[in-house]
Amino acid sequence: MPLAVLPRSLTRHSDAHAIQQLRDYYAPAPEHRGGIVHTGSLFDTWAGGGDGAAVADRFTADDLVAASLVGVTVPGRTAILLLDRQAEKYHKLLEAIGPDRDLVEVGDGEINPQWPAWRAHDRMRTLDGLDWVGAARLLARKRPRLLPAYDRIVRAVLGGEHYYWEPLRESLRADGGALHSRLLRIRDQADVPAPISAIRIFDIIAWMDAQGALPR
Repeated sequence: MPLAVLPRSLTRHSDAHAIQQLRDYYAPAPEHRGGIVHTGSLFDTWAGGGDGAAVADRFTADDLVAASLVGVTVPGRTAILLLDRQAEKYHKLLEAIGPDRDLVEVGDGEINPQWPAWRAHDRMRTLDGLDWVGAARLLARKRPRLLPAYDRIVRAVLGGEHYYWEPLRESLRADGGALHSRLLRIRDQADVPAPISAIRIFDIIAWMDAQGALPR
């Protein structure tokens, strides 16, 4: 079943408000504030991104820094597990997900508790200090087109559960992929300064609708 609720900016006939939300999110700021309004605007591109061929199947220190930009603090013991002591375990979990692809391309019936991304999320959210938000953010860093950087604020906007991949997938695919195409069009019209994925655009619009000008 598709999402019951869309962010209010995506319920309007015009995309003007959604475009402005993106422009505000990626807006520059004075240098004494780091040159950015929202630290999350660097999440996808920090240190070249987390989905490059050399790093896509391994968590790196840069991923932990990127996660901090969207409010996720990874405790030291958990960082040691992800980056060193159990790095091979998490490498295998990421490898099992396969190459990145757009969520809209996932076929019917693929998303279930045995889906590799679901299994990786379940395993990671049990780590000390991580929970489902931290797991979602770190996985989104590695598969930015496939896995959304979901959090409690966006969940409150959408009224869903923390396993919302399937409702979002169905919403993206409805009417011949209309929402997916619309999100990419909004991204391009907002002049977002990087190839940010459709689902990340969705996440930002939902978050901005909920929070207005609060920094992230």
